[in-house]
This record gives sequence, structure tokens and C-alpha cells, in this order.
Amino acid sequence: MFCETPDIERSANIVWDVYDGYFVVFPEQMGTSVTACFVGYMENEIDFIVLQLHSHGRLQAFFSSTDDADEIRTGFYGVIGECHELYPQATFRFSCGGKFVKINPYELFEGEMESVVFLV
Repeated sequence: MFCETPDIERSANIVWDVYDGYFVVFPEQMGTSVTACFVGYMENEIDFIVLQLHSHGRLQAFFSSTDDADEIRTGFYGVIGECHELYPQATFRFSCGGKFVKINPYELFEGEMESVVFLV
């Protein structure tokens, strides 16, 4: 979805389901070139968000001051940038009450990842 509409910011959630494992949820959303507004995901004791992602369209992957203000909830966050390129960029961090720590993506994901450039 991110690369299909590189001029519009988009959002996605990686969800863990205790019975079925990981899956991706693209919530109902409205995006512009600078923001993504989306319907929240109702978590419960069976499935919950483990990583919130959003794109920055044609811009580089970076955490903006808006992201800093929005990403207060404890959890993992990621930004996908340069979505118009063959190999988009991606960067990740962990937030605990708005205190951020950059995360090496190879500590989040297993296997070969050849279709994205990770910013470490």
C-alpha cells in the first residue's frame, strides 16, 4: 500500500494474534502528502499491535516532530520513506512514554529483506 500511493502518507499495524501469529492491518484511513488519519485498532487479550508503521511518501524515512508527539504509547514504531523508489527506506524505534530508542531492524525481523533499505 505504501508504494502504490507514494504521494500520500499511509498507516499500517503489525498485529500479534496469540492463536494465528502476526498479520498486517491497514486501517480505514484518509491520507494527504503530510499526514495519515486512520481509525484506531481495538486491541484485546488475544490480538494486539506490536508495531505501528506509517509512510512519509516521497520523503526520506525519518521521525518528525509530529511523530514524536503522536508516538507516546509504549511500543515499536516505524517510518517508510522514499516510497516511489525501487527500494524504499525504513527506520524503526521503540517508545516508552515518549522516550525514544532507535531500533536496529534486524533485531525486529528475521530472514532476508532485499526490497527495502534500512536506516540504522
